[in-house]
Amino acid sequence: MQEALLNACKHAPNCAATLTITHDGSSLLVELRNDLPLGTGPASVAETGGGRGLVTMRERAEAVGGRLTGGPDGDGWLVRAALPRLA
Repeated sequence: MQEALLNACKHAPNCAATLTITHDGSSLLVELRNDLPLGTGPASVAETGGGRGLVTMRERAEAVGGRLTGGPDGDGWLVRAALPRLA
């Protein structure tokens, strides 16, 4: 989520972001949702990204048996990870 927070600061400076951490018994669930700057929509942000941030975040989640999704969500952006709990 550190990279997701950095991306939110980079692509949506001065916009609200909410980090939520919960668990469902078998997985740690982490979500970062951020608003987008006025005058930009999720589609335009997705088109201008061009980086490998989501790809590498997804690879790291999968390396520990988890999953990660990220993309437009309403008028903002959402990155969601489900990571297995360690015993």
